[in-house]
Amino acid sequence: MLEDIREKKTNRITYALVIIAGIGMLFIGVPFFNQPGGERATVATVNGHSIPISAYNNVYREIQQQAPDLGEAETKARTLRRLITQNLFQQHALDSRYILPETALYRIIKSQFGDNTQYQQWLTQNHLSAETYQNSVRNEQTVAAYYRALLSDPGDNHPLLQSYLQTLAQERGYTLYTLPRAPLAEAVSVSDDALHAYHNAHQDNYTTPEAVDIDYTLYDIADLGASDEQIAAARQASEKRSGRYIIFDDSKTAADAAAAIQAGEKTFADYWQAVTDKTTAGETGTLDPASKDKSVTPEIGEALFALAASGDTSPVIKSEYGDMLIELGNIEASSLSDDELRRLAAQQNLATYDSRANQAFDAAQNGQPLPAITGITGGNIASLKNITAASTDAAWLQNPKVREQLFGEKPLAENKTADPVEIAPQQTVFFTVTRREKPQPRPFAEVKNDVERDYRNAEAEKGLQTRGEALQKALSENNRDEVEKLTREYGVETLTLEPTNRFSDNPIVPALFENPARISTQKSANGDLIIARLDSVRDGDIKALPDNIRQGAAFTWQQQDMATTYNSYGDWLYRHAKIKVNEEMLQRQ
Repeated sequence: MLEDIREKKTNRITYALVIIAGIGMLFIGVPFFNQPGGERATVATVNGHSIPISAYNNVYREIQQQAPDLGEAETKARTLRRLITQNLFQQHALDSRYILPETALYRIIKSQFGDNTQYQQWLTQNHLSAETYQNSVRNEQTVAAYYRALLSDPGDNHPLLQSYLQTLAQERGYTLYTLPRAPLAEAVSVSDDALHAYHNAHQDNYTTPEAVDIDYTLYDIADLGASDEQIAAARQASEKRSGRYIIFDDSKTAADAAAAIQAGEKTFADYWQAVTDKTTAGETGTLDPASKDKSVTPEIGEALFALAASGDTSPVIKSEYGDMLIELGNIEASSLSDDELRRLAAQQNLATYDSRANQAFDAAQNGQPLPAITGITGGNIASLKNITAASTDAAWLQNPKVREQLFGEKPLAENKTADPVEIAPQQTVFFTVTRREKPQPRPFAEVKNDVERDYRNAEAEKGLQTRGEALQKALSENNRDEVEKLTREYGVETLTLEPTNRFSDNPIVPALFENPARISTQKSANGDLIIARLDSVRDGDIKALPDNIRQGAAFTWQQQDMATTYNSYGDWLYRHAKIKVNEEMLQRQ
């Protein structure tokens, strides 16, 4: 029930900003902490606010990874523009009258660290004062909340949204004509001379796969180790606990109930029954099994996991739903493995991990060899031999960023340190290619069957194309007699699709909706040619769209609308800002 309450309180567009182009990077690379170094460590000032070189380097690397083919000058220009725009949005929000309430700040920090002891330990490890960190969090959350507050929900009846949904709900009827390729391929005349000629002309299709030998090292936060106490705490935090709750309408009643239960005068069940019987004003409900960090709210998670045994009752909890009492139900032991628990416990070492990971990343970017990197991380170097694009020797070999560097359009040169790849949270792989073997032609005798198959299909495609053009012409001219004649002659299968929308389970329908032409073509998975004739178009019923489709479409439309708004707003802020770029610093980068 609490989940239902929370869902109603959640604005549908609360999290939209994090994925809008230009706004999604709002907080990355522009720290709120004061940066030492003054002008020397600054690449630009924006209305008197400095952008540190460290922020510039972080965003530059990110843009470089996103667009590796971009020239250096354009990469620098985009990096600077992004940082300046981020800074302007931050300044604008912080100069507004919106300030994060102290109660909200307290809740955020408590949810991050759990208790004051862990908070103080983290501050000490990172050489920060509570005031510095709290100002940082306050500023960051103020910016996020300010821009969420600026967004007004247009509502389901907004005319532009209705038009957008109507387009999605449109229904079309089709007749599909499928021309089979297999009979044409079987009828192709084959000779050894023809196959040899085809093999010679398409040798790139009949080669051994490209293969590499690599040396690598994995830097994993779990390698930093964890104490028995940390592992025990991680085990408890990953338990699942259920329970029951009572929300009292009156604070005094809640306090009296807590005192009576503590004194043994009454039980939680007594008050549960009283609320159920409506002799006491309030609301009851159950809490499904959940780990501490997955509880309905941080306060409920803290209270539930502070209780020692099933049947124990919490003190009064001041929650956003009102004054509550919670009774602990079942305790489900952690299902995590020992390795998973060690990894979870090692999160206490996150600051150390991040520091070493940043140093190792910089070393790799500067071309340092793997021994220099393991000198920072403390890891070991291992090797993998004869790796191809299909290899599964290690799961991370299938990571797209790893595959791109090993076998992409611009593969990694031998003995050059790759760009590090984070293959999982707090787990990064560093690697080099020690040997690269280019694809080699395979003998004709070894691939003859493949060559014959491909040759037959290639010849069949020519005939299929000719047949398809003839049938399309007859359909375009509405020549029914000719359509019937060709359908019989070519062995065409026909299928009538009743009016349907683009979310049909038929896999060909979404592709058909992308083409508004009356006559269009598609290829099936087995190579058959499908000619689609559009027979009817009509407005669909928006209400008939599945809920997830309708809600997702509304969210997408809002994102597009917000992205346009914020791009324009960012341009306006940029034009009215006082910006000074440290060209000398940029030239050295």
